[in-house]
Amino acid sequence: MKSALIYVPDDAVLKNQNISDALFLCQSIVDSPIILWDSVSEPKEVLKGFNDVFSRIIRVPDSKREFGLLKYLDSFSLQDNILIVSLGSTDVLNRYIYQRAKIERTLNLRWNIVSSDYARFSLLEKQRPLSDFVPMDTQIWTKKLIDRFGKTRILESLDVIELSKTIVIGESIIDEYIYCDALGKVSKDPIVAFQKKDSVRQAGGAIAAARHFAGLGSTTLLLSELGIGDRSLLNMGSKSGEPIDYDLESEFTSIVKSRYVDRSSGTRVFETYDLPSNYESLNFHKRLSKLLNSRNFEGVNFVVMDYGHGLISDDSVKLLLNSNLDLSVNTQSNAGNRGFNSISRYQGAKKAFLNGGEVQLEAKNRNSDLGVVVESLARNLNFHEVYVTNGSRGIIAFSAQRGTFRAPAFAPSIVDRVGAGDATLAVISALRAVNVPMEIASFYGNIAGALLLSSLGNEVTITKQLLSDEASKILRNILSND
Repeated sequence: MKSALIYVPDDAVLKNQNISDALFLCQSIVDSPIILWDSVSEPKEVLKGFNDVFSRIIRVPDSKREFGLLKYLDSFSLQDNILIVSLGSTDVLNRYIYQRAKIERTLNLRWNIVSSDYARFSLLEKQRPLSDFVPMDTQIWTKKLIDRFGKTRILESLDVIELSKTIVIGESIIDEYIYCDALGKVSKDPIVAFQKKDSVRQAGGAIAAARHFAGLGSTTLLLSELGIGDRSLLNMGSKSGEPIDYDLESEFTSIVKSRYVDRSSGTRVFETYDLPSNYESLNFHKRLSKLLNSRNFEGVNFVVMDYGHGLISDDSVKLLLNSNLDLSVNTQSNAGNRGFNSISRYQGAKKAFLNGGEVQLEAKNRNSDLGVVVESLARNLNFHEVYVTNGSRGIIAFSAQRGTFRAPAFAPSIVDRVGAGDATLAVISALRAVNVPMEIASFYGNIAGALLLSSLGNEVTITKQLLSDEASKILRNILSND
């Protein structure tokens, strides 16, 4: 990153720990970050308590911020790779970027904005690089991959994605993280009370998947639904090398999944879902039908992110299956659909993506070897290929022509599992759409999943450069140990 700044909102509660946390995070990038703070109004006794911290921070001269703190940010391009740590809420910065991005008509943002209140739980405690420790079974498997295809071919496989086109359809989801402090047991009930602190909102679901495809270089269109009030999130966290063509026409409210997280431990306390009560899938079906009738989609990678919240009707599924598409499908089982979102709706699709639990639920079999269950399910539903994420055991991949193989996982520090499967799907689907061998695609899919596991939700967008850098380090370290 080029620069690191600390932003102090007018309503920030000044604590030495918060400023120290922000400083510590920024110093992973630069020795002396810049602080944006209108300290003139602060009592001298408050300033005196921060002398040690301020000795390591650059103050912006009054002459450069006479028109306001945010005006100073105008000197940075939205394409600059910078980190801004806000003391407390990031709402002011989010509104500033939204308005500026709208004026400049850009979605390609490289700014990283975090709150000092939650940064320690997501960024400060990030994993060591994946290449530092590769489990022995993964080393052995990867060495065989190198022997078979060669290091050069593996690394160059990412280059051809930029020739592809991808259309992603499915539910867009707002992932919200609400950080809170435990106060103790409620006096009259056997429950624990929490005090809500800061919150973070991210664009997830089909939006996150589309960003991964675009970040890999594929020309991407997203057909989905998103509440009008949440459109500003499209400008946040987008680090894609290519812009996404969004088709998000909607009269409905957004799907919002809120996770309440204990700040002291990083443990989720509970989760709530806000699902649109007025969803009408007929309108989406008409838009999908119009898209499919608009032109020939031969060679286009169609990706369905079906989270089971009612957007994709049975008629839409039939339309997709009867349109002779190169179709990749993920049907997620979650608390909102209680296991009723079956992959069998998409029988005959070319590629299916599931996790181990979803396969067991679909097959109603949790006792047999998962590899055997995957193959049986794939053949029964006439899938050409199936990819199943299986936690720390990696990926089980099935091909109708070649049978089953396993690609063992890497060893990330697990911060949050949200989004990991979507990133794995995006990478494997993008590579297979340009005929990269399944083994190489699974290798990169495991890297993508590990990168998402070690970050908060969908704060990381998978890009060609990110994957290439990680793969290069992994392959170099494995070969040096040979």
